[in-house]
Amino acid sequence: MQGKTVLVVDDDTSSLELIDFILKLKHYKAELSSIPEDTVNTAVRLKPDLIILDLLMPTMSGIEVCTRLKQDDRTRDIPVLFISAMVSERDMEAGVRAGAVGYIIKPYDTSQVLAKIDQIMSKMETLK
Repeated sequence: MQGKTVLVVDDDTSSLELIDFILKLKHYKAELSSIPEDTVNTAVRLKPDLIILDLLMPTMSGIEVCTRLKQDDRTRDIPVLFISAMVSERDMEAGVRAGAVGYIIKPYDTSQVLAKIDQIMSKMETLK
C-alpha cells in the first residue's frame, strides 16, 4: 500500500499533524487541508486513494463535503473515512448515508486508524 495518497481535511491543525504522522508510519502520502470548501477541487487535482474528513468543521460539515464528493462524477468513487469526536448513532448513520465507507471515533488508537485505512485500501485494490 506504500505510495498511496490520502487527502485529510480537518480544521484543527493538531489533528492534521497527528493523522499526517500516522499515515507516514505506513508510507502513505498525506495531503493536508483545513479548507473543506476546496475539497472537491483538491480531490480532482490530486486524485487521492482515500479522503479522511472531520465531521465538525466551522465553515462546512464533513457530511456536506462528503455529499458534494459523492455527487461529482470526478470524485464519487474515492472512498471517504470520517474521523470525529461525535459519537452518536445519528452522526454515524448520517456519515454512511452521505457515502462514507467508515467512521472512527476520537480519541482513537493509531493501530485502529491504520488498520481501517489498510482495510479500505485493500478493498479498493481488489475492485480495480
